[in-house]
Amino acid sequence: ALLSWSAAAYHLKDREDWLGWSNEQRRRRLALVANNSRFVILPPGVDHPNLATRVLALNTARLSADWEQAYGHPILAVESFVDSQLFRGTCYKAQGWTLLGQTRGFGRQAEDYYLAHKRPKQLWVRALRANAVETLRAEVLPSSLQAVEQKVVPRPQVPLPAVQPLVEHCRAVPDWRG
Repeated sequence: ALLSWSAAAYHLKDREDWLGWSNEQRRRRLALVANNSRFVILPPGVDHPNLATRVLALNTARLSADWEQAYGHPILAVESFVDSQLFRGTCYKAQGWTLLGQTRGFGRQAEDYYLAHKRPKQLWVRALRANAVETLRAEVLPSSLQAVEQKVVPRPQVPLPAVQPLVEHCRAVPDWRG
């Protein structure tokens, strides 16, 4: 079996509702969630009962420790998308994942660009620790996880209308290179 884990999707309404996140919490804590971006069992036609569920269980049991070794922080929750036109998500259900609903049918095409593909996917999630959801929605993260938030670039404190005159002034300065 081959599994690939990646950064979580930037914004998923159902996941944010499940976690009880505000937009600011999502922005600062998204690194604590991972996405199961690929899961395939090779070769096709192998018939071992519960193989997918067993592989998923073994993988998620060590995922947080492996992630911490690679990236310096653990993972508290995981998500995955299942194309319900092709699969049922049975191994996720058997492994204790929760089906939150359907996506809106957009796929990532570039770093910050999403394109409608009209094939909504099922969104499955699972907490990797008993108190993961409560930790992720808490007002303040435990001290062992605060470094994750500290790596996120803070939002500017100056409102956009206050910056606009400066932008206009800069545009009026002639370009000496021209």
